Amino acid sequence: LAPSSYLRWKRLIDATLAVIGILCLAPGMVIIGMIVMLDVGFPLIFWQQRPGALGKPIRILKFRTMGRARDQNGRVLTDAERVSKVGNLLRRLRLDELPQVYNVLLGHMSIVGPRPLLPVDQPTSAARLQLRPGLTGWAQVNGGRHLSIEDKAALDLWYIRHASFALDMLILLNTARTVLFGERVDRRAIDQAWRDLRS
Repeated sequence: LAPSSYLRWKRLIDATLAVIGILCLAPGMVIIGMIVMLDVGFPLIFWQQRPGALGKPIRILKFRTMGRARDQNGRVLTDAERVSKVGNLLRRLRLDELPQVYNVLLGHMSIVGPRPLLPVDQPTSAARLQLRPGLTGWAQVNGGRHLSIEDKAALDLWYIRHASFALDMLILLNTARTVLFGERVDRRAIDQAWRDLRS
């Protein structure tokens, strides 16, 4: 596990950045909310229950990106069919996850940490749940959606062992790069994570 000295400060840093983030992002979130209202209607925000720190269930918030479950003829739509073009853009730019800054303020999440996965995707190892889940993480900036569940878990466990202020700043910088230019798989980081786990 990462040094406890940093972990004690991490929550204070998270809360401070969450307050700043809410103040700075509020106008943008209002605009996104209006776009969501025009695109898929109410409610603007939905929640999903996922395992948080130590496996405690948390409800993470997101802007809605999907329309109704059935079409005009009553046919059940697939998730891919339900996601609107605007919704796809919000997901691509990670804007649908902006409401999670409130999860950070409440202490359910951290700015940086292992992403909260759906229970079906959560590895059986409890080690991944030692820290609060994050808005972004080491796995997200080293391949994200292109990675297998196993590689994501290895990267997350590497982060848990090596978490530091400098590493968190690097992840935030790389998150901005990922949002702007798309996800890129870094095999060196993945191989390093697996070597570290096997040592």
